[in-house]
Amino acid sequence: MTEIIVSKRFSFKGWSIKTWMIKNKFEVIKVAGAVVAIAIVYSAGLPAWLSGLIGLVAKFGFDSLHYFLFSIPKE
Repeated sequence: MTEIIVSKRFSFKGWSIKTWMIKNKFEVIKVAGAVVAIAIVYSAGLPAWLSGLIGLVAKFGFDSLHYFLFSIPKE
């Protein structure tokens, strides 16, 4: 069993961005999806190959985010 760390007021002792992201993984993915959607809308006037490249980079980013959030080693 892990020890719970209680920090003093106005302190981030024991706080971890990775833990926050894991506990809020669906919200993180929603925000990432919105950012990608905005990028794709802005790329609508660009050549088709560039819009496709943006979609490919977005897919890679989502897959990486999903791997980072869901592949937690068991301690």
